[in-house]
Amino acid sequence: MASYLNEKGYRVVGCDVRQPLKPTDWECHTGDIHDSEFLDQVFSQTDVVFHFTSTTNPSTNSNSIRHEMEQALVPLIGVIEACKRNKIKKIVFPSSGGTVYQPCSEPCTEESQLGPETPYSFVKTVCEELLLFESRNRDSFETTILRIGNPYGPGQTASPGQGVIAHWLKSIEKGLPLCVFGDLAAARDFIF
Repeated sequence: MASYLNEKGYRVVGCDVRQPLKPTDWECHTGDIHDSEFLDQVFSQTDVVFHFTSTTNPSTNSNSIRHEMEQALVPLIGVIEACKRNKIKKIVFPSSGGTVYQPCSEPCTEESQLGPETPYSFVKTVCEELLLFESRNRDSFETTILRIGNPYGPGQTASPGQGVIAHWLKSIEKGLPLCVFGDLAAARDFIF
């Protein structure tokens, strides 16, 4: 996403806890998201923050509300505080498409009722609500929440429990059979 926005002429400033594995065509700072001075440095000349930071995902779900809160909610609170200090105009937050909806017979829409069933999806829902609360009640920044489900694309690795497209491409590349979990009649939308 950063490279795409950079190619479109936007000034992109990223931050990561470690150095990028390969050189980027955009500015990348290395630091800790828990460090408010680091966030202020990165956000000082920024209008929009894309908060794509998380150390947990559905496949590594610890089944611990405390762990999920510490890994996702606490850092988000620090980001929100830094955004307010630096007068950020908008936060874009990728939530999690398939993990927050209650089971329904029709395809889920953005208006479908939320019904988190795991600590991971519960905390994602709490993060969404916190951002919307801050946007509504604090007259600070706008919030856009993306409930991305089944993403795939270049650079995706076939990690356990994630990315059926990446797994199938790896199997095809190695001449192995494609593994399907669940009902073959199930349908999914995939987002490139």
